[in-house]
Amino acid sequence: MAGQSMQTIQLARGTRQFVPVAPGMLIVVARGAVRLRPPPGWLSDADHNLARRLDAEQCFEASTGGHAELTALESTEVLLIAPEPFLARLKTLARELYRATCARRT
Repeated sequence: MAGQSMQTIQLARGTRQFVPVAPGMLIVVARGAVRLRPPPGWLSDADHNLARRLDAEQCFEASTGGHAELTALESTEVLLIAPEPFLARLKTLARELYRATCARRT
């Protein structure tokens, strides 16, 4: 997870919190359970991102940006893992490509 930032949120049972998410962000339930309502995702005139339950050790990857609603169904710890920036991924890929091709020749 080099280059990625992580935030931990503690929620008491019944607590609701809106968290900003970006495309590719992971929402991981480390402990407890939450009801997650992701940012709206429209398909024609219907919102297809419906609320879902996430239990401990389950995760959700945001496909759109916006605000996700987390409601704790019990005492919960949630990890928000931001996606790795594009340029960092590109540099890593270039380094690996160099190692795989050029480094063997020397």
